[in-house]
Amino acid sequence: MSRKYLLVLVIAIAIFVGPQMTMASDEATGSTETKYKISVGDTLTPFMLKEYGGKGSYFALRGYCGEPRKNSYNKPRKTVVLSFFATWCQPCKKEIPELEEAAKSWGDDVEVFLISVGDKKALLDKWITEYPTELKILQDPYKSTSVERYEIKSLPTILLLDEQSVVKYIKRGYSEETMSEINLLITSFNEETNDSATISTE
Repeated sequence: MSRKYLLVLVIAIAIFVGPQMTMASDEATGSTETKYKISVGDTLTPFMLKEYGGKGSYFALRGYCGEPRKNSYNKPRKTVVLSFFATWCQPCKKEIPELEEAAKSWGDDVEVFLISVGDKKALLDKWITEYPTELKILQDPYKSTSVERYEIKSLPTILLLDEQSVVKYIKRGYSEETMSEINLLITSFNEETNDSATISTE
């Protein structure tokens, strides 16, 4: 058997067996679970989105939490709740009123924003007439922030960020327990000098 033939045979075996060994290793380590870009304990990277109904104004996360922008150094840092939704999402229609009601008890130290995922303004205009809300809405019509940057794969998805923009809570999908869980964390922020409390419901 020639050396050239042996070399071809070895390469062929490596190509075939290699992926099988990788798959077996993945199954053994349980890595078949869905992987997300964002986890509890991560610092959310800053982003900017256009505000719905804001006459061209833009929302910047750094204006509220995390490292402040140059023009907002004197602006107090706050807890931020981000709720990703879409006009076609039926569970979102149930969660948003609950979020709006809960937000009334959180006070001025907590800012709440809805992020519209993939909806054009015309769809939002129609949706807001049927499901009015006083919560601020941010537009992500091309999913550049929600999907491409943060890999939001299910709606609704809620993130709770502390004053340093650290993710303290994630809820993917609707649950009747979401607001009570967020309430507990926000209460802990107010009561504790250290913000070590975290809840992950991924």
